[in-house]
Amino acid sequence: LGINVTTAMETKGIVSGKYLPDGSSVGIFVTDKSGISYDGQTFANVQYTGAGTGTSQKWSSETSIMLSYNQANLAAYYPYSKDVTDVKAIPVKATSDIQTDYMWATPVSGLYNKKTDAIIYMNHALAAVRLIVKQGNGQGSVEVTSVAFSSDGAATEALLDATKGTLSSINGQGTQFVVNETFVPSSTEKSFDFITVPAGVSAPIIVELTVNGSKITALGKSVLLEAGNIYEYTISVDGTNGASVSRVMMSQWKVQDEGSTVIY
Repeated sequence: LGINVTTAMETKGIVSGKYLPDGSSVGIFVTDKSGISYDGQTFANVQYTGAGTGTSQKWSSETSIMLSYNQANLAAYYPYSKDVTDVKAIPVKATSDIQTDYMWATPVSGLYNKKTDAIIYMNHALAAVRLIVKQGNGQGSVEVTSVAFSSDGAATEALLDATKGTLSSINGQGTQFVVNETFVPSSTEKSFDFITVPAGVSAPIIVELTVNGSKITALGKSVLLEAGNIYEYTISVDGTNGASVSRVMMSQWKVQDEGSTVIY
């Protein structure tokens, strides 16, 4: 099995392009109709690493997966971890410090020795909240030193079933996501992205900024976070007061504008 993957980075943050950067790795599971092995052999969590960029990217593995006349099914996830043993229970984590754009592949079926090329489509497994901070209409002196949000609809841990993209064993609801950064809001918007585990419940987004040394909160409307969506909140701050995978593509992030609020 040879693959060619396109999408997601192993560094922090949201992946917005179609192709994985040079040196990225994915985990591949190949089985026959048993769902356990293929031709009596186990091909679980096989690491494939990409070299190059874009459409010229080439993928290889130290493990050879040979296809016979028996049809094979393929599942994949990103980013690769040697600790993954169950494709239906991959640990995912999202905190202020851990911002990984976990992905799962739409399952590929019908591979065999006469059809060895697989096109893998990657999907975002988690959601994201984007806080956009800008200067309001006031004239006072303002310095922001932290930007944060929390919600009962946003969690920090779960298990991902990479065969269908579902999450289970969700924990850490209501945990605050925060970035400590000092800046003066201006008419030019400043964005802060937070990848988070969607908890499956609708709840308000609570935004908290540290402005001139004081903690100030604003309440966003209730929202049901869904995987693959970025939920944008704009805050104005005033100071007046063998088989070869030929291509892997990912679904693009969908941006949901959740409105604006003013912090004085």
